Amino acid sequence: MTSTVSDYVASFKSVLADFGNYFHATLISGTKGDAAVPKWMWVPVAAPIVYYSARYLWELATVTDLKNKVVFIAGADSGFGYLLAVKCAINDLTVFAGCLTEEGRDRLREETKHLPGRIIPVQLDVTDDDSVKAASEFVQYNLDQGQYLWALVLNAGFLAHYGPDPWCTVADYHKPMNINAFGMIRCVHAFLPMIKQSKGRIIAASSIAGRFSQAYGVAYSMSKYAVEAYTDGIRQELQPYGITVSILEPGAFRTNFVSYDAHRERVEGIWSRMPQDLRDEYGEDYKNKCKLLHRLTKSCDWKKH
Repeated sequence: MTSTVSDYVASFKSVLADFGNYFHATLISGTKGDAAVPKWMWVPVAAPIVYYSARYLWELATVTDLKNKVVFIAGADSGFGYLLAVKCAINDLTVFAGCLTEEGRDRLREETKHLPGRIIPVQLDVTDDDSVKAASEFVQYNLDQGQYLWALVLNAGFLAHYGPDPWCTVADYHKPMNINAFGMIRCVHAFLPMIKQSKGRIIAASSIAGRFSQAYGVAYSMSKYAVEAYTDGIRQELQPYGITVSILEPGAFRTNFVSYDAHRERVEGIWSRMPQDLRDEYGEDYKNKCKLLHRLTKSCDWKKH
């Protein structure tokens, strides 16, 4: 019989009760049998045991009824979105994969056609209201009998420029906001009725840059701060509907998104359009240092599972 989350919660409560009984004499009265035991010495012993026991039991929990649970992923052309779509299909879930490019949709069809679950690529441009609305209607009309939209994963992201603020224009700030923040809001508005019906979940891909603003990438950080502000707010608003709202804050992983070649193109692209007096002010050495900073990604964890 497959154990459910509630089974593991019950087991964990039992474990906590055992810990409470065992440590009652030591943590409260400071004795164990006839021997006096300093109260403080049990704290470093009990804390990791409780933590790792809770973590172990939580990770054992499995999700049931996968056949009827459907996931929509915005930004599944490549990177984390693509990997998540594949992972879900391996576990026999049905995935509607929102892709911006035809190349991304073709790749998903070809590379996942033999997996247990279904991946259904969907055209999606998160900057276009009509495209997002059409994607939500496509999902609604193509759910099989008994299926329901269980999770909305907001992974579409954009990082175009890398350099200090004077190198950027207002448009450089607008585009990541339009994709990373406003695109996420468009998707939530379009898919929320289905998520309300299922009491499902919304998962937004933020970034460590949404917690700590990064020099030379301020436009990207601003958009990720907006992601976190929005999700923190709607988490409270949607809780009465039984909807959970979560964010992920990945660091640097060596996907195409943060590859050295892509970064070099970002620096060169913004440099090439700058006026000559600004280039003279900063100099070629400064530009090259901006490119070298991103070599740190070569030490990033390549494991994306």
